[in-house]
Amino acid sequence: MSKHQLTYSSEAIISDDIFYNQFGAIRLAFVRKYFGLISEEIGLYTDKNGHTCSVKARIQTKQLSSENLTEITRLCKQWHDLDEYMSVRYTYRDEKIIDATELYTSAEINTRHLQTNGIKASYCHDFVFYEGTRSEWAFHKSCKRGNSHFID
Repeated sequence: MSKHQLTYSSEAIISDDIFYNQFGAIRLAFVRKYFGLISEEIGLYTDKNGHTCSVKARIQTKQLSSENLTEITRLCKQWHDLDEYMSVRYTYRDEKIIDATELYTSAEINTRHLQTNGIKASYCHDFVFYEGTRSEWAFHKSCKRGNSHFID
């Protein structure tokens, strides 16, 4: 086996807290690291565009007991069953319309005011048209290998 030496670890896991990030979500990277599964660059190759790319392999550095395998299975299932969401802020271009008569002023004055403040605006009759933006937040379920979002 490469330069890594297999060592047997019989230490008991006292708390699952070491596998969670600051937001309370289990991270498989922490599980892999704890149980000795590391990712290591083992070589390089050049792709068809001339870019150098690395070749990585996962290497098990600790010998695992049946208790370890049971614990890994439990933690991976817990990770799999936890729904994670990604927040996305959508910003849309939005044209605004102002009725100048409601503001007791003229469309020309409103247009000039917007333009002096760097806002592209135009008017027609008693209406002022200008471009603005509006934002919306959405929360999308993250796709994790094997979860319902991945399968559907």
